[in-house]
Amino acid sequence: MIYPHYDPADLPDDQRQANPETTRRVLGAVADILEIERRRCQAAGLIQSWQLSRADLDRAAASLGLPPISDQEWNVIHATHDNTPDSEHHDHVVPGRRGT
Repeated sequence: MIYPHYDPADLPDDQRQANPETTRRVLGAVADILEIERRRCQAAGLIQSWQLSRADLDRAAASLGLPPISDQEWNVIHATHDNTPDSEHHDHVVPGRRGT
């Protein structure tokens, strides 16, 4: 057997109470990571569907008082685009218009 059998009653009280708290913290961290990834994918999708260039993104960032995107961020946008199934690629999408 990989894990030896133990009786939870053998664990000290502080360890038994710490385990549920640790589990809650891990679940919260995983939920945060999933939400961040969902937002990142959504942003990358908008950038791709609007066919924004890096210069366009830099101008948008400057207008919002943000620094230009980094090389790493730009590479992630292209990596996300390259992993999109062909059925999701659009030849041309005009911002604010659907179904084109």
